[in-house]
Amino acid sequence: MLEIFFPLCAADPIRWQRHTPDVEHGIWPDVADECLQQWLQTDAIRLYIPGEWISVWQVELPDVPRKQIPTILPALLEEELNQDIDELHFAPLKIDQQLATVAVIHQQHMRNIAQWLQANGITRATVAPDWMSIPCGFMAGDAQRVICRIDECRGWSAGRALAPVMFRAQLNEQNLPISLTVVGIAPEELSAWAGADANA
Repeated sequence: MLEIFFPLCAADPIRWQRHTPDVEHGIWPDVADECLQQWLQTDAIRLYIPGEWISVWQVELPDVPRKQIPTILPALLEEELNQDIDELHFAPLKIDQQLATVAVIHQQHMRNIAQWLQANGITRATVAPDWMSIPCGFMAGDAQRVICRIDECRGWSAGRALAPVMFRAQLNEQNLPISLTVVGIAPEELSAWAGADANA
């Protein structure tokens, strides 16, 4: 699989990673053109975009045929989103009986993604938030950003300054004690984020 990581800031480089017996990685498109052309033909391609661009919502579904669900999602979420739904793109992530989990992204981001894919000769790709690049129950951080994947369809991404707020919101939202595998964040820093009353 060829994974491509869009940066939050347009000035930052686009990174790529390819899973083979040895993991190959680099800056897009700093790879031999013939290799790149072969990968684009043979590999599954997943484009990870900043999680800040996407919000994930759950909505109760009325009793309608399954094929109608994508067309009614904007109307079902309009009140909660408090935005012009014509400017948003809706993608169902998961549908369980009467509950849909839906990703919402601004149309301008979708246009930019589509233009980039076309300009780079990519005709098929799965687009996902960057926090879906790590396993469920993981949090990973570097000097600039933190990503956290709570479960199959929930997670968050934030700059280092906002990460403590996001982490506390996650702790407050969860009914059960949280269990995370944490990479790149010191335990004492994570404890400070959680506050004195948490057992993270």
